[in-house]
Amino acid sequence: MPTRLAILWPQGSGYLNAAINTACDHGAAVLLSCFTPHPASPYQALARGRRESVRLLEWTRGQIDDASLLDEVSRFAPDVMIVSGWNFRSYLKICTAMRGRTVRVLAMDNPWEARLKQIGGCL
Repeated sequence: MPTRLAILWPQGSGYLNAAINTACDHGAAVLLSCFTPHPASPYQALARGRRESVRLLEWTRGQIDDASLLDEVSRFAPDVMIVSGWNFRSYLKICTAMRGRTVRVLAMDNPWEARLKQIGGCL
């Protein structure tokens, strides 16, 4: 049975596509939730149908349907859920709802400096 990865991310990027493609090359199934790219973005969208093992959910910024996303993630039953920081309330709701049902990984691109905001976010 393939590893099932749910990735809740703000928008696609070259490095995200590379990571998803590598995961797929190693047999993973991926559910990707992200916002529709801005027309001026240099990001090349993940080609629909390029990988049979990728389910792509695209949302208009600020318009995530929490119930639909939770339903999709629950049905997908990920082994691991990777979430892009704590900036998106909808994604954090899904993390809370999936507690005890999957490994949840919070990914950030800022260094740990033990600031009050970072410590509070951990709690």
